[in-house]
Amino acid sequence: MLDADPVCGAAAHRAAGLDKGITDMYLHCRLALIFIAIAAMAGCAGSMVDSGLSESPPLPGGYTPFQRDSTGRSEAIRPVEALTLEEALSRAMIHNPALKAYSWNVRAADARRNQVSLWSNPELEVEFDEIGGRGELSGFDGAEMKFLLSHQVELGGKRGRRIEAASMGRKAAVEDYRRNRLLVHSEVVKRFTGVLAAQEYVQLTGELLDVAEEMAGSVAGRVEAGKDAELEKIRAGVFLSNMKIRQKSAERKLQLARKRLAAMWAQADGLFDTAKGELGDLAAVPAMEELVPLIDRNPRFVIAEVEYDRRRAMLNLEKAQSIPDITLSGGMKRFRETDMDLWVLGISVPIPLFNRNQGSRAEAVSELERAREELEAVRSRVRLELEEAWSALLGSYQEAVELRENVLAGADKVYLASVNSYRRGKTDYLHVLDAQRTMFEVRKRYIDILKEYHAARADLKSITGWPSEGFQTPGEGEMK
Repeated sequence: MLDADPVCGAAAHRAAGLDKGITDMYLHCRLALIFIAIAAMAGCAGSMVDSGLSESPPLPGGYTPFQRDSTGRSEAIRPVEALTLEEALSRAMIHNPALKAYSWNVRAADARRNQVSLWSNPELEVEFDEIGGRGELSGFDGAEMKFLLSHQVELGGKRGRRIEAASMGRKAAVEDYRRNRLLVHSEVVKRFTGVLAAQEYVQLTGELLDVAEEMAGSVAGRVEAGKDAELEKIRAGVFLSNMKIRQKSAERKLQLARKRLAAMWAQADGLFDTAKGELGDLAAVPAMEELVPLIDRNPRFVIAEVEYDRRRAMLNLEKAQSIPDITLSGGMKRFRETDMDLWVLGISVPIPLFNRNQGSRAEAVSELERAREELEAVRSRVRLELEEAWSALLGSYQEAVELRENVLAGADKVYLASVNSYRRGKTDYLHVLDAQRTMFEVRKRYIDILKEYHAARADLKSITGWPSEGFQTPGEGEMK
């Protein structure tokens, strides 16, 4: 029998050593991965937070948005014959594109809060020493293997400070969403009352057009009978043509008002025939002293408060960043020559010799002071807006009451008296025209002031953040 080739034997020996080294490396890596999995599960368990979008602020007045189907899409808008304010608000609250966009800000803030609550990932380090030598140390035969698992440990409560700051950011996003819901509500009320006013104006011009046609016929008869001059017939015709122009203009404005309202739920066609509501319903104006305390409920003021709290949390976080974190490491080292495994432990601590986070702390202090000043500035602006809205509401309310109780009836009475006087031949047609114009302007002004009244109420409600009972808009059960 021939002796084995020594070269082949050496190669086989090296191959066996390589296989054994790879096998050992695989076993140790698997052990290290188990450690990593345990650490990761512990980290995840310690950082579990609610990732869902919290319930949005409830709609005022019990308004209920349309339901969503199983796919998450909102229910299709169904056409109605008479649209109420509540239905208009429901459509806008669920279909308004801008409002949908702001709701995603809340979800993004949730994600940011969840992200900052996560623990840092551990690191696995695998090191091979003394590889590729000669003779018995060739290949992996003499390699020393080290498996090290390290993890950074934050000190000073940094993670809690980050979560606190991110929670303030989420609260600000929720308040910003609420602010935009208030703005959408206010705008829907304004546009809805705009449709009501346009409908009233169309009705007014239609009635006066009928009167103008009747008077034009009466004047023509008197001219033919020789009781009036031809000039009176021309005047009556001019007034009639003017009323036809006004009616067509009123109808165009009504169509535009309907489209402006439908745009609040992103539709070109409003899918309704008429707006249902009493434009002339008036509620008493609350005293200014009752509204001033409600400034604290104003969303912009609340957002400014939340921003101040967030800046304070950021200052606490920057203070905590001044405390160095430590990195703990542990693992094992395998000596191939002795076939021995030994544990390796380590700790590393940065030395805050130059960077003690002093610049970031000073910046956080400045930002906190800026947030404090902005909070006072917002309070001042909101107070001024409240006074302006309240003054506009009070003025429009008083004018509307005065027109309704003392002017409208008088203008109608003067007009009827002038018509009767003209038909009896006791006055000329100029007096009738003057009475017609006066009645038209007074009734038109009454419609306009009612529109201004409800717009001022909507502004006041958005500023004060939904006053309670007794402070409704058309269709919400007003006091007459």
